[in-house]
Amino acid sequence: MCSWLIATGKKISGIDRRKIEGRNVRILVREGYYSHSAVAQALSEGQTIATLVRFKNGAEVLATTIPVRAEGRIKMVICSIQDVAELEVGYMAWENSRYLKERLPVELRDIPELKNLVAHSAAMQSVLRTLLQVAKVDSTVLLTGESGTGKTLLARLLHSLSPRSGRGQFLAVNCAAVPSTLLESELFGYEGGAFTGARREGKVGLVEAAQGGTLLLDEIAELPLELQAKLLEVLQSKTYVRVGSTRVRFSDVRFVCATNRNLEEMVQQGRFREDLYWRINVLPVYVPPLRERREDIPFLARQCLDRANKRYNLDKKLAWDALDCLQ
Repeated sequence: MCSWLIATGKKISGIDRRKIEGRNVRILVREGYYSHSAVAQALSEGQTIATLVRFKNGAEVLATTIPVRAEGRIKMVICSIQDVAELEVGYMAWENSRYLKERLPVELRDIPELKNLVAHSAAMQSVLRTLLQVAKVDSTVLLTGESGTGKTLLARLLHSLSPRSGRGQFLAVNCAAVPSTLLESELFGYEGGAFTGARREGKVGLVEAAQGGTLLLDEIAELPLELQAKLLEVLQSKTYVRVGSTRVRFSDVRFVCATNRNLEEMVQQGRFREDLYWRINVLPVYVPPLRERREDIPFLARQCLDRANKRYNLDKKLAWDALDCLQ
């Protein structure tokens, strides 16, 4: 009989229970419902069997069958199945965890960004390996990728992995969210009375506040051309001047830039300085969208659901067909 398939394998196999219920497993194999019967094999050999079974729809499972004896005879066979795709994802998760444990110092393994990062896919593991390498040096990093791919999270992770995490803080500014007239003073600060409405005591800019640490310039493509020249000066000479001041200040900041735009095209169109582009593109890191890392989708979905369950005191779970739809 094939009650094991009816009870646990319907969502994986796609087989209508009405077509197989009550039928002999050997007949179902001959009709092509699945490649072979783990139950029949266990009955024939009289021992526990673990084997890969392929269903008609192409899905593969690891079937484990255990004969149960009474009075010296096999009375029943218990069969459990595990989706091979899920097993592969679990193995990649283990590989990812092992990779981190082998390469990260003990004090870095519990940083919050790593706990929130889903990197079970080969694409994201490649990004993670790159970050582990570039975190050791102080060069400018350019994170590219579509909106919503997690560039800010990766910038925070880069800071936490670097020696700068113990010397200064991580700060970020969205160049598209701050009016261009205020962006210069936001970045470099200003002296008291530098312009109408300015604080009497002046203001420290983000470049100064991030001293010793890391500054993320998100949406760097939206930086006005006149400010691009000033940023270039900071990157080249490590110095800057507050608005309304003549005093040159030293900058000890690692810059991380992020964009979802094609900066090379903007350079060709005259909308982005070529010299600045090469200054920020020292260590490029491409962050793939979800369609290029579909193996991460089940983990991301479950992570979001777990947070919702915890927040609203629920115990919801994702169905197989829901995960398939998301992927």
